[in-house]
Amino acid sequence: MFGYKRKRLWKGALLLFALLISVASLLYTNYLVDKLMEEEERKVKL
Repeated sequence: MFGYKRKRLWKGALLLFALLISVASLLYTNYLVDKLMEEEERKVKL
């Protein structure tokens, strides 16, 4: 019984970690796209 609880805890922790990585990746990608868009708009204005 104890082994099952430990396994379930590990699965939950891994799922939480995977979700955290996914959200961080999406936020960073959005940041990079915004920076690139600003730079390209600045180049077009020249």
